Amino acid sequence: MLGWEFPPYHSGGLGTACYGLTKGLSSEGIKVTFVLPSLNQNIESDFVKLIGANIRFRSIDSPLSGYMTTASYKQTVTKKAPAAKNMYGRNLLEEVERFAKRVKKIASVEPFEVIHAHDWLTYPAGIAAKKATGKPLVVHVHATEFDRCAHNSVNQQVYDIERTGMHAADKIIAVSNYTKNQIVGHYGIEPNKVQVVHNAVEIKTYTPKSV
Repeated sequence: MLGWEFPPYHSGGLGTACYGLTKGLSSEGIKVTFVLPSLNQNIESDFVKLIGANIRFRSIDSPLSGYMTTASYKQTVTKKAPAAKNMYGRNLLEEVERFAKRVKKIASVEPFEVIHAHDWLTYPAGIAAKKATGKPLVVHVHATEFDRCAHNSVNQQVYDIERTGMHAADKIIAVSNYTKNQIVGHYGIEPNKVQVVHNAVEIKTYTPKSV
């Protein structure tokens, strides 16, 4: 499994989803190795094997993170309007490529049966691992570039990475039927290639609040 964040390391919405997925898979007896760009050696988990690709991040000239909500994207674009055409920054795209090269090496020595890549930041790495090993690739779409930019000023480089990853994948997981429709409509993917798997709530740790 390839991801850009995992709690408590860079713990955002995508990291939280990955944490829940790996924990759920572990409860079903599935062994998961989760590869991050870099990893604090003090972080351990009893249900997933964590590996850092040992990328030392350079400063990224971008106000955006790789995983943002539509609301946070709009707010950032409003504040940083002059830079909107290159919101992700050159260095973030370089880090994505560096991650892909490291993952290719890791895939050649780590035992696994399926590659599972989360969102566009890890798609090049997933493709590299597939080419190196011949193992099947699953890409998990939590959000598309059309969601992040609210259908305005789509970043062509990010869109191209998403489209390439989706077409290279053997299976695509979408978090909703809406997301599946985006994938089919905007990326030219056959509907039967996309499986909807909704995000879930862990009942044991969820405490509903009164309204």
